[in-house]
Amino acid sequence: MRRLLFVILNVVFVAGVFGQQTIVDQFEKRSHTLDGFTLPYRLFVPANYDAGMKYPIVLALHGAGERGTDNERHIVPHRLATSWADPENQAENPAFVVAPQVPPGGRWTADLPVDESDFNQEELTTLAILDSLAREFNIDPERVYVTGLSMGGHGTWDLISRLPDRFAAAIPMSGNADPTQASRLLHVPIWTFHGESDTVVRPFGARGIVQNMEDAGRDVIYTDCRRAPVQQINFDCAGVIPGSELASAIDAHADLIYTAAERVGHGPWNVWYDHPLLAGWLFSKQRVVTDAIQIDQPVAGARWSGESTVSWSSEGPESDTVEV
Repeated sequence: MRRLLFVILNVVFVAGVFGQQTIVDQFEKRSHTLDGFTLPYRLFVPANYDAGMKYPIVLALHGAGERGTDNERHIVPHRLATSWADPENQAENPAFVVAPQVPPGGRWTADLPVDESDFNQEELTTLAILDSLAREFNIDPERVYVTGLSMGGHGTWDLISRLPDRFAAAIPMSGNADPTQASRLLHVPIWTFHGESDTVVRPFGARGIVQNMEDAGRDVIYTDCRRAPVQQINFDCAGVIPGSELASAIDAHADLIYTAAERVGHGPWNVWYDHPLLAGWLFSKQRVVTDAIQIDQPVAGARWSGESTVSWSSEGPESDTVEV
């Protein structure tokens, strides 16, 4: 019986690797040079691309272990990039996926905090890649997403902190955040994942920035370890909330979700990227621009009862939506 079980498990494993490699092979090998600095990158173009349609794009930032110049190792071992190019996800949400690779010794972030530094060369070149793809393809500027794991999680937090109006949503995994940047991110949809037992990248930064956003009045969905009361640092790990409860929250437009997994270390990224609700959550988000609308009615401080009309004005396109 043990022998039979061993054989079955190996067949499943090989099938999974084959499927991953098949998706990897659909990513084009490219590179981009900015001011003499070159980044190789992989690009997935949706099947049957139609230039008359706008497409979202997912920027995928790898971890430190995938640095290099081979333009391959950063998308092969993890579902960081390939999960979005999976045929099932593409059938529901056709999207571009771009995965740049930093050179050996490179980083996605500067060594100093956001307020004490500027973009580094890797970030500048990555942003230039996004700009070049927007010129080449019909990319929807309202649906540009960023995700990353470990070092790429740092990069994800860093990019949205520096450019809080650029990205429609972010998924940082096992990345260190700067809690002092919480006020800049109050409008950015974020689903962050971190292991409570992670000793490679301690969860304090991610936990701290989520806590600071919550303290500033933002609603947070805790899927695993919860926090009570608000002012405490320690989280209450009472168990994973039911999937139906999380799905209902997502249907109600939850835009800040923290998966702080108890007794979990640095990862498991493949499991997280294949979360059954993650892709639907991400692609439902559109870029939020602060102060894009002006409320005409009611005036500040007014109290209404019964049925009343809320009116606003905006310089944006007629297709813009406002949620009250």
